[in-house]
Amino acid sequence: MIRLAHFSDPHLLSLKGSRVRDFLNKRWIGGLNLLSSRAYCHQTALFESLIEDLKTQQLDHIICTGDLTNVALPSEFEFAQSLFKQMPLKSSEITVIPGNHDAYVDIGKEHFHQWFSDYCTSDDGFKHEISWPFVRVRGNVAIIGLSTSHETPWFTAWGEVGKAQRDRLSEILASPELNTKFRIIAIHHPPSGNYAHHRRHGLHDWDAFAEILKHQGAELVLHGHRHHDIQTSLPGSDGAIVVQGVSSVTYTKKQGTPLGAGYRIYTIDSSNTRTDTPTMVNSERRIWDGSMFVSIEQYNQTCIA
Repeated sequence: MIRLAHFSDPHLLSLKGSRVRDFLNKRWIGGLNLLSSRAYCHQTALFESLIEDLKTQQLDHIICTGDLTNVALPSEFEFAQSLFKQMPLKSSEITVIPGNHDAYVDIGKEHFHQWFSDYCTSDDGFKHEISWPFVRVRGNVAIIGLSTSHETPWFTAWGEVGKAQRDRLSEILASPELNTKFRIIAIHHPPSGNYAHHRRHGLHDWDAFAEILKHQGAELVLHGHRHHDIQTSLPGSDGAIVVQGVSSVTYTKKQGTPLGAGYRIYTIDSSNTRTDTPTMVNSERRIWDGSMFVSIEQYNQTCIA
């Protein structure tokens, strides 16, 4: 059994050392958003509680699907890294990809690499001339991380995988080394469902991405971006592929709903004798109850009581 946690969109804020001139670009939009609501809706205290909850879950791996920051300030990445270092696993067992907020301005990509390169490096056998996508094989699970994050025009937040990553992804999914692995693709923007098609906030090449999975297959796709715990699917080579999004793990409102703070834990079983490929046997959602993270069942029982 392998236990794997997935959370997303913590939007960890630190303005330490920031200057007015740092906001004389697209960041001014995000700055206004922080002043109006985001800074109050996303609280670091929830992330600190997440860390404590993760320590109790006997995990083998952790995946974060982006939006560590709000406006891609260096201080935000440094602050986020300081919190990730408090996680119960080391960086080789924590996979992190960037979100659109981490590339709010183009230099955000450099900041992400500076502070989080240890969390998104390929295993030696899968290193390539392009750094994305990366591959990390952990037991019978293969984690494939993509970047869809780019600086986009004002008032937009769309993503794109791009041809180079798509071509490499197709090669990876077809590689014999992964034939008997449970292949998990981590991507920030949702690649299926209505939101994927959104012109200003969706994944511009979702259809090309979907075509690759239709032919090469995968076992699970994890994403963030929408701040919504929602499951969709994509056609795969051996049937439908589960595409699971999660809510923001630090969102203080909408408690107990699919929009409220939460994350998921997946249990992968490699002992299935009917197939060479491991299977997912459980997906548990844990949510913020106002003081700590609990299972959805515990939360519902408390509400009934």
